[in-house]
Order: sequence, then C-alpha cells, then structure tokens
Amino acid sequence: EKAYPRKRNFVGIGVCGGAGATDVMSRKQAESMAVADIASVVEVKINDTIEDHDTSVERNGQLLQQNVRIQTTKRVVTGILSGVEIKEVFYDERALNWHALAVLNRAQAGAGAAEAVAQRLDQGGKVLAGIGRGPVQDLVALRRLDRMITELDRLAVALAIFAPSRKGAAKRAIESFKDDVAVQRETAAAGATVRITMRSDSAKRIPATLRTEASQALSRAGFTVVDANAAGELQIRVEVETSTQVGSMRIYEVAAGASYKLMEHGKTVLEGEL
Repeated sequence: EKAYPRKRNFVGIGVCGGAGATDVMSRKQAESMAVADIASVVEVKINDTIEDHDTSVERNGQLLQQNVRIQTTKRVVTGILSGVEIKEVFYDERALNWHALAVLNRAQAGAGAAEAVAQRLDQGGKVLAGIGRGPVQDLVALRRLDRMITELDRLAVALAIFAPSRKGAAKRAIESFKDDVAVQRETAAAGATVRITMRSDSAKRIPATLRTEASQALSRAGFTVVDANAAGELQIRVEVETSTQVGSMRIYEVAAGASYKLMEHGKTVLEGEL
C-alpha cells in the first residue's frame, strides 16, 4: 500500500503452484493471473457504472444483450491493460508457489482509454468517409459500427473512472459521431431495398418458411424487402444431401444447409453459410 497506493493504482495478485524456482511456465501463469485480477476489478467498475441501453443481438428469437455487454467490456479492458506492469515476483520454497504483483497506474489507464477513443473515432470516420457506394453496402458498413459505438460508450465510462477531466471532450466527440452514424443510416435505409432469390440443388420445393425467415432477418437489419426494382439481391442456395446405408438395418441420413450472398451492382457485399 505504501509503494503502490490504491488511490493511484489498481493492484492485482496472482498465485500459481510451481515445481521450483526454475519453473518458468508457472511463473508466467502467476503473472497472467495477477493481470487478470486487475482486469476483473476494472470490468466490474465499468459494468456497474454504464447505463443499461446496450446494443442487442438477436439469435433464434433470443436477445443476447448481456453477452454483447460482457464481450465488449472485455475488449475495452484489454486495451486499457496495456499499461499494466509486473512489479514483484516471488517463489515460496516452502509452499511451492509463485506469487506475482501487477500494478496499473490509474493515470496511465486514463491515457490508454483516451487513446482508444481517438483510435475508434478515427476508424469510424474512415467508414463514414467511404459512404456512398450504394445503399445496401452503406447500410452493412454502418451496422458494423454498432459494436464500435458500444465500445465507445464503455470507453467513456472508463474515462470517467480513470481520467474524469478527459470525459467531457470525449463524450462530445462520441455523441457527434453517433449522430453522424444515425443520419447516414437513416439515409441508407431509405434506399436499401433487397430482392430475395432462392434455388435448391434438390427437385424438392423450398419451404415457404425459409423465405419468410430470410425476409424477417433482412427487415430486422433495416432493409426493405421488395419483389422488383431492388437495389440489392439476397441469393440463397439450399443444399440437401441424403445417403442410405444398408446392413443389418437400413439407415437414412439427411443433411441440409444453405449458402447466401448479398449482392449490389454485381458486387458481393456479404456471404456465408448456414
């Protein structure tokens, strides 16, 4: 406490059993645990302070808001922890344990948070500067900024904790950026119309529910689904594989999946497999 007062530092302790004083792996593990000890404290402080209006992700009808919050906080904390130093390492011959002391200076953490804000705003500014290639591409690019905006909100909280004097300027810059994104998104969404085309390798008819699900997913993402005169096209290819094994008993196996491409002006904007 005298050497590293908690008013100016976050302190973490790590302990790991080791075979001896030359057991480097166990020493490194103790150091990692000391850093993780600081990280857990910082994560709690950020999550306890931030307001509850986080970006949500919907999967299979469930909102994974908490999952996004935790993942984003960890990314923010990882960036802030760049200033952590291992100050002391000691091997206890009697208990056969490595002990490590990690220290994060609060001022350094504040500088790290401010730098992270500036870095993300710069990256976001480049995305906004590239807007205008087409409403579908623009809307996809703007939606990718959602995670960055959530990180910026957490970084603002981190600045309030570590460097209150920097919070005001950062908050104004973040709010201005969010307003710019909202305006651009509204403009892109107005023209982001998509037509859905589906085909299958099988002669079987494609279930109508598949098109309905695709349409709903596009609508949730901000696109407008149309039948003609669309700015973009969602191409879905359904694949069904069947096999029969005959032995002491007959076994039927069916596997189904789909690949998709979101196109605009002949260019692939997104693609993947389900």
